[in-house]
Amino acid sequence: MSVFDTLRGWLAGTPTSAGEHPLLPHAYWSDAGKMPFTTWSKNELYETFHWPTNRRAGAWGNIEFCYVLPPLKHRGSICRLDGGADITSPAQVRRIGREAQQIAVRKFGDATHRAIMQWQRRALEAGQALPKDSHETPPPPAFDDFVRMACVWDQDTVNQPEAVSFQAYFNWPEDGSRTPMQFRCYLPLGASEAVVAVNHGNTGKESEQERIAILSAARVPALTRYNIEIRAAMARYWAAHELDKFIARFKRAVEADVERVVAEIRAGRPAKLNDWINRMRPEPTILASLGIKQWPNPRAHEQAGEAHGAVRKAVERAEHAVVSAHAIARRAADEVERKARQTEEDARLAIQIAEMETESKRKQADAAAHKERLKGTIELKPVDGLADISFGTFVEEVGDITIPVAKIQHTLIGGVPGSGKTVFLHSLIFQFLRSPDVEQIILIDLKGTEFVFYDHPKARVYTDINGVADALDVVVALLEERKASLVRQKRRTWSGPRIFVVIDEHAMLNAHIAEAKAGGQKALAVRLANSLRQIVLTARSLGVILISALQKPTADAIDSNIKANMGFRCCFALKTRQAIEAVLDYTEELPIDPRRMRVGRFLFDDGRGNVRRVQAHVPPDLDLSGGW
Repeated sequence: MSVFDTLRGWLAGTPTSAGEHPLLPHAYWSDAGKMPFTTWSKNELYETFHWPTNRRAGAWGNIEFCYVLPPLKHRGSICRLDGGADITSPAQVRRIGREAQQIAVRKFGDATHRAIMQWQRRALEAGQALPKDSHETPPPPAFDDFVRMACVWDQDTVNQPEAVSFQAYFNWPEDGSRTPMQFRCYLPLGASEAVVAVNHGNTGKESEQERIAILSAARVPALTRYNIEIRAAMARYWAAHELDKFIARFKRAVEADVERVVAEIRAGRPAKLNDWINRMRPEPTILASLGIKQWPNPRAHEQAGEAHGAVRKAVERAEHAVVSAHAIARRAADEVERKARQTEEDARLAIQIAEMETESKRKQADAAAHKERLKGTIELKPVDGLADISFGTFVEEVGDITIPVAKIQHTLIGGVPGSGKTVFLHSLIFQFLRSPDVEQIILIDLKGTEFVFYDHPKARVYTDINGVADALDVVVALLEERKASLVRQKRRTWSGPRIFVVIDEHAMLNAHIAEAKAGGQKALAVRLANSLRQIVLTARSLGVILISALQKPTADAIDSNIKANMGFRCCFALKTRQAIEAVLDYTEELPIDPRRMRVGRFLFDDGRGNVRRVQAHVPPDLDLSGGW
């Protein structure tokens, strides 16, 4: 894979790395000339430019970029078109990309703003011709009720409405407690919920918790300032729909009356139209929502209701009455539509104010309780029969990390003495013994002091090397039996209870294997090494999981093939960067340096590159008088 493939989509235009301009574009460093999205073939704006701007070719020559504003988006994108083929350093790619973003902002910022305003105006015009919904339009909320209001952080991730019936901008906060952010409050045409969305000013580094808190705080002034106007816009749209239905009923009634009058006159009997303008009127609430104080009653309609003489004259007058009544209703409806399109922009996502406030308070209470909980030792709750195993409590976010027994992978645990890794092992073993999804636990403790007190039908403790070899031979034989059973059943994975092999101080086991080789016990060493290798390579799909703990997983402490197949990594406090890399295989972008980690806390890698900080639990009755 080339550096261009690995760096595709490397930057989303974060303000901290390239300025805080609200129109900062997304940047893509793809293979030259290849656009990352097919939708770029249709765009509001397409321009090209070169880096560097002084047209002097640098060490890598002159690089050509294109700048594109996709349809209905508030933010453009840049993409490499030509040049820069010799650049293989990710750092250089990032630097050039950041400079190209700033060039695009300077060159095309004004044009981008104009293009955004143009499509918003087109959306407004298109909204005026939108077909009326066939379904029932809900009435607006009561006067004392707040409208429902959704909150959106990134407007580029949702579809924009074709037209809006209300829109306003405001800044939050206004008290100087932080740099203000601009928000957009709008009501899509015909919607029953309004939207508050971040327009610009976010840094790109806000966590999910911070986003929720900011949106929760910003929706309060939006509801306070615009509640009445939004309800009025909803009422106008509802009234327009109700008036359309009234016009249809009015037209049917008048047409039926015309047919009656024609039939009576043809039969030689006198007849005239009913006074439909006074007989049928819209509900007062509909007229009030449209701003109409009184339903009109022109004298022309009374005259049109009189039928004198020939059938033709009666029909003409009846048709005139229908046309006049429909024109009055149509003018009222047109007035509604005109007022419903007084603003230009749109937005998304709605939640009721009461629900949002309750949810916000709940999350604040949870966060405070979580922070208090992390100050001391967290005791593991002794619950029997649970299918999920608790690995601890998240430090940066509220909640515990629990994993079903069937999802646990081979696990590597590293940490200096006293960092908490052995207490963590006891926490896992304590839960395994109580889980119905665990069949047996094989505990290997060559120190002979950590696991001796486990007296349980599920637990088997081995403290000498020969016993360990025999136990692993039994596991390997079990693997062969299960493999044969799966072949007969034409299945790929074991679905029954799990067996866990837990090794404390794996380095001691490796040292015994090395001593056996040097001391003439080559057969014993080969048995142990082959058994461990076969368990870690094939056992997970057959229901056997290996968990190994050691101080530093160097090449002499654990076989590289075994370490490479450990899906879960738990990194407690370590003294050197090399030791950290040995556990996690990398040290980039860690939430905290493990060399400064508090006792009992560790970095958990779930095997997919997701690294989070966790505080381990302490099982009941475990003596901590000597420390972790």
